[in-house]
Amino acid sequence: MEYLNISRIAETDFDRIIEKIGGQRVTRDSSKETKLNCDYRLENALIELKLVEEEPAHKKSKQQKLAELFNNAGKTKIIDPSILSVTESNRYYRILETPIKTALKKSSKQLKQTSSFISCDCQITIIINNGLSLMNPDEFKSVAIKCAKNDTSGIDILLIGGCYYYSDKYDMVTILSLEEVNLRNENPSIVEKIQNGWYEFISEYMDRNLIDLQVKRDKKSLHDISFSIGDQLYVKPPPKWGKKSSFWPNGKRPREDSTGIKTCPILAKILPKFDIDTYEYAKSIISDSWRLKTNIKEYIQWVNEEIRKNSDVMCPTIAVNITKTSLRTGTFLDCCKCAVEVFEYKIHEILRNAKEYTE
Repeated sequence: MEYLNISRIAETDFDRIIEKIGGQRVTRDSSKETKLNCDYRLENALIELKLVEEEPAHKKSKQQKLAELFNNAGKTKIIDPSILSVTESNRYYRILETPIKTALKKSSKQLKQTSSFISCDCQITIIINNGLSLMNPDEFKSVAIKCAKNDTSGIDILLIGGCYYYSDKYDMVTILSLEEVNLRNENPSIVEKIQNGWYEFISEYMDRNLIDLQVKRDKKSLHDISFSIGDQLYVKPPPKWGKKSSFWPNGKRPREDSTGIKTCPILAKILPKFDIDTYEYAKSIISDSWRLKTNIKEYIQWVNEEIRKNSDVMCPTIAVNITKTSLRTGTFLDCCKCAVEVFEYKIHEILRNAKEYTE
């Protein structure tokens, strides 16, 4: 069973929404304009649309800042703002807010510029989370309001929305909200028209994604966002749905593997270790006996140096004792294979004898 992708919200979708409710674009071809313009005009209001597509976690500079913030113990770090102090939480959202802040600042300038040659009573910005998966709807709304209040003066009303798509391959939920925040002015009739146009669009949008085989499906459901710095993996799990699965056993959805690992990584590098009798016997039966050095003292020194140089926490180099009876005629590689067999047996023995850790 595969995930079903849906289409992203596009500016052309808003063109149709605004036209249906009686509005129009300020200019038909913004690429030919030499000055800043907003997107739409509706009765006595000017409207600018901002689709936030950028995912900060895909940028190296942001990854480093997030890594510094979630530098807790463990090989895998979970990016979870709920575990942060108030100061750290503020810092976390400042890391993520850049695309929102930039979009709203530019929108304010565009609305101000357009109002200098088109008279209006109200300046509206519609900001849609179209790709910032690190934020859920409440987080995006909170950050957008903060940025609009702190950094803009050309926005009277903020309409905050997003396309949040959840799927577990069987159940699918899409949240398409558009909430009003009055910053410096109110215009209930205009806002109501825009929201009604949006809700009508949602119905068409969902039908299109369910029925139209030609639709461009370029939006995936919310998944883990992960990145690595050195040998540390940082993971931001997707927001919870708020309801149990109607398909998966016990209502629990399985976690998707976000590591990209297709094969089991090497657990350890194994070298054979001998007592004096086994060493002399091995030297007499393998074709590349030079690999065992001149004598057992030199060989042990070489093994210890290999362990020192080629070990790390996740993949140590280990010397494993092998007996004379386990050796077979062949090469040094065959001796290594014998050592691996002993290592595997001992690892399985540990697993068989493992007990639950109780209080």
